[in-house]
Amino acid sequence: MKAVWQRWIPDSLFARLTVLLLVTLVITQLFAISLFRYNRDQLLARQVSEQIVDAMAELEMTMEGMDASDQQDFLEVFNRPYGINLHPASQLQPPADIDTDTRLTRQIVKRLQSDHIPFSQLGLQMHPRWRLWLHVNVLGKPYWLTLPLGRLQHENQTPMIWMGIGITIFALLAASWFAWRMNRPLRRLSDASQALARGEQPTPLEESGPRELRLLARQFNHMMQSLQAADQERRLMLAGISHDVRTPLTRLRLGIEMMQDDSLRDGMCTDVADIERIVQQFTAFIGGEPDEAWVDTDLALLLQALAQRFDRAGQPVTLHLDPLPRILVKPLAIERLLANLLDNARRYGAPSFDLSARPEGECIRIEVRDHGPGIADADIARLMTPFVRGNAARGGDGGSGLGLAIAERIVKAHGGRIALENAPGGGLQVNLLLPLRPPA
Repeated sequence: MKAVWQRWIPDSLFARLTVLLLVTLVITQLFAISLFRYNRDQLLARQVSEQIVDAMAELEMTMEGMDASDQQDFLEVFNRPYGINLHPASQLQPPADIDTDTRLTRQIVKRLQSDHIPFSQLGLQMHPRWRLWLHVNVLGKPYWLTLPLGRLQHENQTPMIWMGIGITIFALLAASWFAWRMNRPLRRLSDASQALARGEQPTPLEESGPRELRLLARQFNHMMQSLQAADQERRLMLAGISHDVRTPLTRLRLGIEMMQDDSLRDGMCTDVADIERIVQQFTAFIGGEPDEAWVDTDLALLLQALAQRFDRAGQPVTLHLDPLPRILVKPLAIERLLANLLDNARRYGAPSFDLSARPEGECIRIEVRDHGPGIADADIARLMTPFVRGNAARGGDGGSGLGLAIAERIVKAHGGRIALENAPGGGLQVNLLLPLRPPA
């Protein structure tokens, strides 16, 4: 039941506020119209009751002491078309289409009963003119007292209807403008939050509007400044650590190069290189990606240059490229991402190493594959977690478990997706899906 109800609720806050104000306005208008009609019926019932009281008092005072013939002559003179008439019940009956149960007749009956006016039957004639029929006793004899209601019933309600429509439209426009004004700072806050989540530095929010929105914008700006200060301190600390670590590593490398034992020297040089690689990965992961402009890039040329670089290093890469559209990316980040994936394939997989790319809708799909043993299916999701490696027994592989976490960060910054899977023919395959245009 809740799911069905939520399906009819707009998802946007602006739409919800507009619908809420519209529903409230419509309910208010309906209540006002109902109240107006009720008060109008009450007023009409009171006027009719007063007319009946005055007419019966006047008729009884005039007809009292007359004989039957004089009363008949008097009524023939008294009764006029479209006026208040009194007819003996034996001589005249109401029309067949008389209505005895309408909203107006119910109000008149209540009013007559509250005024203690005795009657036995009441009905409303609608054709050819509105006329009220009331069965009463005058001087002990039954009569039909008829009163015209034409003027009161045929009031022109068109101006009131148009006025109500105009007020509704004006109120709806005002409510929509108010909802838009309320939603605009929240939209700016949402955009700034998304930019902050992507690692960007959004401009401070304007602290305007109602008190609650001003307080929210002020707190967000304060949080953003605190994060920016913490990020700057972190970058300074990492720069210091990188400098302090590289200096003794350089001295250690020089000392190792001067050793006479080749077997020890090669192993220690490898260890030093692994330490430098781990420091670089820590710096890249914690320090974040450097600022780089978006460039309209020929991705095929970038992939070819990357493959040639690995070929020159004695690590051949097989390219499979379909005709690719140009794509808006940060070239250095994408090159670093693919180089990291190919280096992982070389380190943990087995030749050959395949790099393929093809268009897929409004995206480009890139696949990096090796032909090694692959990994356990249970470890695929874990490999995206920082400091987690596929094989815990590898103690000296020069890795820190941050390579795929850094790759995932770069892909998400481009609005894309990354996924790992064991290839059908053996080996591990990394699938990248990059949109042709970055997120707004």
